[in-house]
Amino acid sequence: MSDCTCLRKMKNNNMLSDRSRIQKEVEFIIERTIKCFYLRKESFSITSIHEIVWDRIREENKNRGVEDQLKLPSFSTIRRRLKCWDRSDFDLNEKINKASYPLERVWVEHTILEVLVIDDESGIPIGRPTFTAIIDEYTGCILGYHLSFEAPSSDSVLRALRHAIYTKQYIDDKYPEIKNKWVAHGVPQTLMVENSKEFISKSFVEACNKIGIILHYYPIAKQRFKGQVEQHFRMIKQHLLEINTDPVDFKSIGNQSFNPNKNAGVIRLNKLHKLLHQWIVDCYGQKYQKVVRGIPSKLWKRSEPVQTEPSFESMIAILPKKKSRVQAFGIRYLCLYYLSAELHSLHDKKREDIEFHYNPDDLSEIYVYDELQKKYLVVPCTNPEYSDGLNKEKHCLNLRQIKAEENRARLELLEAKQKMIEIKREETLQQRQATLSSNEAADSSEV
Repeated sequence: MSDCTCLRKMKNNNMLSDRSRIQKEVEFIIERTIKCFYLRKESFSITSIHEIVWDRIREENKNRGVEDQLKLPSFSTIRRRLKCWDRSDFDLNEKINKASYPLERVWVEHTILEVLVIDDESGIPIGRPTFTAIIDEYTGCILGYHLSFEAPSSDSVLRALRHAIYTKQYIDDKYPEIKNKWVAHGVPQTLMVENSKEFISKSFVEACNKIGIILHYYPIAKQRFKGQVEQHFRMIKQHLLEINTDPVDFKSIGNQSFNPNKNAGVIRLNKLHKLLHQWIVDCYGQKYQKVVRGIPSKLWKRSEPVQTEPSFESMIAILPKKKSRVQAFGIRYLCLYYLSAELHSLHDKKREDIEFHYNPDDLSEIYVYDELQKKYLVVPCTNPEYSDGLNKEKHCLNLRQIKAEENRARLELLEAKQKMIEIKREETLQQRQATLSSNEAADSSEV
């Protein structure tokens, strides 16, 4: 539907006067939201569209002055806008043309790796990892990935997306044996996702809105939508099977509490990350791929997009959020404490719970938004030696180990107390028997 058609319908419904009262920037946000979330086969509700519009405007207002704030449209305004868009005018099952440049369209999908991962330090089995990959349609380059040990979620997708957006300069120091550069990175224009729960959650939609990513949902049943891209993921899974180590008995790693298969392939987490980086950069990225009819890394270099590093604020905004009250010791999260002078100053002004963002890949600091200064406060952890570079999964594993040790210590204490009670009971019984024996002896002597 053209803008002229939409305006004509609005005029027929006497809504032009209403449109003139709405700021142009707000109209643009409303229109973009409708196109993204309403004009699709399984559209969002009016209430959800209204909430998304409000979230986008509030995010935009964070970068504006007091006098330049955008006004939040009412629910009835959104409802009237939706009425002027006729979904029947759009082919909701239209075939998607192939991407014509890098980052125009990227795909995300999950696949389970058939390997059992154990913790690097303790040797405790973590489980089978789910590999979430972000892949560029035009070049076939893998932009980023994330390994999780839970069911696919919006958190795992956002962590893979963060890895995809940033440059991979850490590879030179962390993996010096890798010969080539991981060149592909950046903020995608459109993210192709299924209509599954991790992609329709409010937190995921808000995060993509904040960094300007358009979400394109394709029906799960319509496999033709991702035809060629599926070939990438089948190939990725096939090649990743080659990284499995030789079969290892769990007894050999000193842990018998988790033994689903004595001959299961076992690999330590750091080694798995190293092998994944080697395969993505030196193998997959340097090999001719039929799907894109070229070598991914060379296709990227040939048409590498000019892009700027995303702002600090926008990348913080896509991190997970929690609520907490600021106490004298700061903010407590997962048994860690975060404190700074600026946080105490903010606490003096606000007595209610505040929202903070945290990076699940690095718990050394959290980020609290100061509405007065219009900026995020970086609040460090009070235990930097422990938290620096610590991810959430490793920390939770440590907490479980501590709890298990406490439970064992508590059980040992109970057993020790029980033994003391039994010893005392035996002593009491012996004393009673001795008293009875002495009394009997005294009675017999009197007789």
